Amino acid sequence: MLWYAAFMIGLMGSAHCLGMCGPIAFALPVRTSDRRIRVLKYLLYNAGRVATYGALGLLTGLVGQGLAIAGLQQTVSIVAGLLIIASVVLMQDVFGRMSGNMLGGIQKPVRRAFQTYFRKSGWSPLFVLGLLNGLLPCGMVYMALVASLAAGDMLSGAGFMMLFGLGTVPMMLTVSLMGTMLSLKMRSLFHKAMPYVACVVAVLLIVRGLNMNIPYVSPENKSGKITQCH
Repeated sequence: MLWYAAFMIGLMGSAHCLGMCGPIAFALPVRTSDRRIRVLKYLLYNAGRVATYGALGLLTGLVGQGLAIAGLQQTVSIVAGLLIIASVVLMQDVFGRMSGNMLGGIQKPVRRAFQTYFRKSGWSPLFVLGLLNGLLPCGMVYMALVASLAAGDMLSGAGFMMLFGLGTVPMMLTVSLMGTMLSLKMRSLFHKAMPYVACVVAVLLIVRGLNMNIPYVSPENKSGKITQCH
């Protein structure tokens, strides 16, 4: 179930990310009038973002694997769910504040690199820009990273984050190709749905951590082995 949750976080959360990532996606140095080439270049850019999310998921998956070995995976899953609910109930970007405080220093070098690659043309700069975009501090990304701790191992953590990234692609691709024509309406719809999706994900994480012997949702873990993401 967490696999589906990862994609839905990305799909619904992409409207939240339009404020920072939308202008970047719209202003990418594609420099071609061929629509097919434009689509391919925008997809390459998004592939870079997904690759970065996957790499970050490997790291959180490694941490989650260590916590699982220590017998703390279920506790982490419950805490992650509670944090997500707190973010929704308090109507505050808890994860955005956490990431801003901890990782704010990464913004300057990433922005300088953005400026460098925005001046270049070709295919590879677009992929690099996507990689860099994935490093920009974002509350939705860090909410997904916290949730990915419950995945159970490195590969599951990477898969969780890549599915999250794939969920953001439809909105980002639409903004890139069509500008802001659809963004206001879509953003309103997605903003309304996002708190409900976040709460569903939070409940899944909490139930998963309660060891309730529900197949795929909260598999029982008597042996102490790592329970992988499903």
